[in-house]
Amino acid sequence: MQSSPSKAQNAINQLKEYQNSKAICTVDLELVYEHCDLGTVESSVDFATRIKQKYSSLSSIICNAGAGTFTGLDWLKACQQIVTNPIQALTLPNYKLQSNGTTSADSIGWVFQTNIYGHFIIAKELESLLEKESQSSIIWMSSLEAAKCDYDIDNDFQFIKSNYSYEISKYLTEALAIGLEDHYREQNSTIHSVIVHPSVVWSSIFYDHLGWLLDLLMAISFYFARLLGSPNHLISAFLANNHHVKTHFQSPLLQLAEKDNGKSFVLVPCPSGTGQIINAFKNDEIDVSLALTESLLAGIAKGATEFKFVGTYIESPLNWAVITGANAPYTSIKDLEGTTIGISRKGSGSEVMANVMALQKEWKNPPKFLINDNFAKLRQSVNDGSTSCFMWEWFTTLPYVKTGEVKFIGNQLTPWPSWSIVAKPSLDRSLVAQFVDNLDQAVRAFDESRTSGEAVDYVAKTFNYDKQDVQEWIKGVTYSKSHLRVVKKSVVESTLDTLVDAKVIEKNGEWDISQFVNRDIATVE
Repeated sequence: MQSSPSKAQNAINQLKEYQNSKAICTVDLELVYEHCDLGTVESSVDFATRIKQKYSSLSSIICNAGAGTFTGLDWLKACQQIVTNPIQALTLPNYKLQSNGTTSADSIGWVFQTNIYGHFIIAKELESLLEKESQSSIIWMSSLEAAKCDYDIDNDFQFIKSNYSYEISKYLTEALAIGLEDHYREQNSTIHSVIVHPSVVWSSIFYDHLGWLLDLLMAISFYFARLLGSPNHLISAFLANNHHVKTHFQSPLLQLAEKDNGKSFVLVPCPSGTGQIINAFKNDEIDVSLALTESLLAGIAKGATEFKFVGTYIESPLNWAVITGANAPYTSIKDLEGTTIGISRKGSGSEVMANVMALQKEWKNPPKFLINDNFAKLRQSVNDGSTSCFMWEWFTTLPYVKTGEVKFIGNQLTPWPSWSIVAKPSLDRSLVAQFVDNLDQAVRAFDESRTSGEAVDYVAKTFNYDKQDVQEWIKGVTYSKSHLRVVKKSVVESTLDTLVDAKVIEKNGEWDISQFVNRDIATVE
C-alpha cells in the first residue's frame, strides 16, 4: 500500500478553498502543510524533526489516520443486517470485506503502522513541545467500530493475519490513549491524552471504493438513519468535529453540558475570544453565547443585530493582566504609551480593554494594534518584539509568568460585570429561557460547592491548574447573585458611555435599552 500525493494535494486544495470562501472565525488562520507518510518510520521521524525545528511549542496533536484494507461488501450479510436492524447496519456493519497480510515498506503490519505506530512515534517525539504549554493534548481519533474482534496479541500482535484490522486498530488506539493518559497523570504532565470519535460520517472519500451509485445510496441512507433517530450519522465531516475549548470561568456551563449530554445544546469552539464569537453569530454558527460584556455591547452598538443580551453571567470585574516579553524593556504600563499592542481580533476584549486602559491612563498617543489571533501567538509577538504587550485574563497568563516565558507589568480591571449571556433574537423564547434557567441552577450548585472545596477541585482537575492558584482565583469571582435572566440598565448604559469615551464606539442620541437587551427573555432592572 502506498500514500497518494495526488489525494494529499487535493485535500490541501480543498482546505485552501474552504479557508478562502467559507471558513468561520478564521480571518487570521494560517495553514501550513507538511508531508508525512505514516506508513514508514523514516517519514514519521522526519516529520517530527521538521516540526521541532520550526516551532517552539505545540498545543495539540490530532492523530486522525483511519486506513483500512477494504476490498468490498458481502451482499448477503448486508441484506440480512439491513432487514433485521437497519440502524445497526449503518452504524456497525458486519458486511465489509477486508484483506489480510498487507505490510508496509518497513515489513510492519500496514494498518498497525498507519493507524497506531506512526502516530505514536510522532506523539513521543513531540512531547517536549507539548510540555511547553500549560495545557496540551494528544487527540486520538477512534471509531464507533473499535472492537477487539479476533485479535491475537501473542501470535499476531500487528494483526496482519486478521480480517478485522481496521476495527482492531481503533480498539488498540483507545488502549494506547488510555495508557498514555495514565502515564501523563503519574508524571504530573501538562499533556492530556484524549479519545474522540467523529460518529459515522458520509464523505467523498468513499467514492473511489463505491462508485457513484453506491456512494449516492450511502448518503441517502444516512439521511434515513437520521430520520429514524440516529445521533451518529453525519453528512458533514466538518460538523462531526465541533468541540469546545474550555475556560475556567465556564465551569458551571461545562458541568451543565456534562449533565445534559447533548440533549438540548452542544458546545461550539470559539478559541479566539469574543471577536470570534460575534463573527460566529453573524455567520449563523451559534445560537447562544457567554462572552465579555464590553465587546458584546460594542458589537451591537456598531450595528450587529444577530444577538441580544438575555442575562448576566458574572458580576465581578475581569482582571486583565498587561503582559510583555520576558526580556522586553517595559517595566510599567506608562512605558507602553504610543506602542503597538497585540490583540486577538478586531472587536475583541483585548482590543477594547487596551483602549479603556489608554483612556484611564490619559495617554495622549493612542495605541496601535496588531492582530495575533490567539493566546499562543500573542505570547510569541511580545517576545519577538513585534508588539510591546498584550492584555489577557490574569489567571490564564499566570502559568506563563511563573515559567518566565512572559513578564507581568500591571493589570486593568473592567469597570463593569465581566461576562454576559447573549442569544439570537429569532430563537424560540422558551428554548433560550430554559437554557438560561438550567445554567442558573448549575451556577448555584457550583457556588454552593465552593464551601466544600469541590469547586476548586473541579477547576484544578479539569484545567490542570495549581490548586492554590485556583483558590485565589475563585475568591475574586462572583457569579450573578440575581437570577441569570436579569440585566441592569445602569450597567449597560455606563459601559456604553465608557466605550464612547475610550473611542471604541460612537454615540448618536440616547441609548435604547431594547436595542441591546431581549426583554422577552431578560428582566431589565
